[in-house]
Amino acid sequence: MLYNQRDYRRAELIFNQVIARYPGAPFLIQAQWMLARSIEGQEDLERALMQYQLFVQNFPTHPYRSEANLKITRLEEKLHSWRKDRQVHLAVVLPLSHEFSVGLLERWMDRLEKVGVDTLVVKVFHNGGQNVPLGVFFQTLQAPVLMDGLTMLVRAAHRHHLKVFAWMSVRQMNWKIQADSRWADLKYDSLKMGLIPTEGLDLFQPAVQDYIIALYQDLAGYSLDGIVFGDDLFYKTEEGLGLIARQQFTMDFGEVFLPKGLNRESLMVSNDVFWRWIGWKSRQVYHFLNVLKQAVHKTNPLLQFGLMLSEESILNPLQALKKNSQDLLEAKHQMLDYYVIGVEFAGTQDDFIRLPQIAARSYQLMGQPEKVLLRIRIQGTPDASLSRALAPMVGFDPSMFLRLSALGHEMGLEPLEFIFRPRSAQ
Repeated sequence: MLYNQRDYRRAELIFNQVIARYPGAPFLIQAQWMLARSIEGQEDLERALMQYQLFVQNFPTHPYRSEANLKITRLEEKLHSWRKDRQVHLAVVLPLSHEFSVGLLERWMDRLEKVGVDTLVVKVFHNGGQNVPLGVFFQTLQAPVLMDGLTMLVRAAHRHHLKVFAWMSVRQMNWKIQADSRWADLKYDSLKMGLIPTEGLDLFQPAVQDYIIALYQDLAGYSLDGIVFGDDLFYKTEEGLGLIARQQFTMDFGEVFLPKGLNRESLMVSNDVFWRWIGWKSRQVYHFLNVLKQAVHKTNPLLQFGLMLSEESILNPLQALKKNSQDLLEAKHQMLDYYVIGVEFAGTQDDFIRLPQIAARSYQLMGQPEKVLLRIRIQGTPDASLSRALAPMVGFDPSMFLRLSALGHEMGLEPLEFIFRPRSAQ
C-alpha cells in the first residue's frame, strides 16, 4: 500500500479518486480517514487539519472521532503558538443555544478576543426551563442531543485564539431521571419525615457512574482545551441517602446513619456518626471525580480540568463540608488544573472588600495561585464606579471592562458571568 510505503503524495491522489468515484460507499469512511493521514504525512499541516475537521463533521459518531479530535488539537497547537499558553486569565461563560450561527459566532469571537478574553467556558447542557427541552449540545448516544453546537463554536473560537472549556453537569441530568426515576438520589424531607427523590443522580449506583463516564468520554472526543465539572457534583447535607450509600457506610463503619436524625440537626452536629457520615460522603464524591477524570483523560490526554466550588469552601471550610460535601483538602488531592471559586457578588462595597480576601485565602490554602480562578456574575450594565473598582482586580482598564459588559448584553448574557484569575496572582 502506498501509505505504508510512505509515498504519501500518491496515496493522497488514490484516496481522493476513491472518494470522488464511489460516493456513498461504506468504505468512504476509511478512505477519508486515510486521506487526512496521507496529507499529514506530507507535513502539510493546514490541509491535514482541515481534513480531520471534515472527518469529525461527516462522521460524528465514528470510533475514530476521538483520535481525529486529538490530532486536531495537536495540529492547532503546532500551527497556532498562542495555544501553548494554556493558562486561563479571563473567561466568559457562554450557554449554547439554537440561535447561534457561524456568522454570529465569528463576530462575537472577534470582539471577545479584542476585548482581552482568552477563554470561553461553554455550558453544553440544558436541564429545562425557558421553553428549551432537556439535553446536550454535543454528539452523544447517552443523552438527548439538542444540536451539535459545540463543533461550530470550537472552530470559531480557535480561529480567534480563544480556548474552549466545556462546562458539563455531573449529577443534574433531568433527562435521565425522567427516563428512569430509580436513578434519582434520595434526600430526607423533614416535613414528610421521610426520604424523597431529588433532581440529582445517585452517584452510589454503579450504573449511574458508568453512564456519567460514558457521557463525559463523548464530550472529551471534541477538540476542547478543557472541561469544567459543575458544583452539582456535590451533595447537600440532606442528600445522598440512597440505599446503596447507607449500606456501604454501614459496611465501612459498622454503624447505621439514621436519616430521620437530620430533622434535629442542632443535636446531630455534635454527633460522631453525623460527622463520619458527612466526611465519608464527601470522600466518596471525590473518589468518583478522580475515576471520572482518569477515564476522560484516556479519551483526550491533553484536556485540562476545572472544578467549581463555593466561596464557603474558602471562607468557612467546616460549613462547606457540612452543607455541600465540599472539602478543599480533598479537592487539592485531585490535582486539577483549576479551582473555580463562585463568589456571591452584588457590587456592594462589602463585595469589593471580600473579593481580595477570598483570593488571598485561596492562595494560602491552595499553595498554587495559578490554579485559583474566581467566578462572578454581574446583573445589568455596570456603571463607571463599579467598573473602576472591579477592573483592576480582573486586569482590565475600566473602558475595556465596560466594552466587555456591553458585548455581553448584546450577546444576551444576562447576567454576565465571567471567570478570572485575580490580578494579584498573575
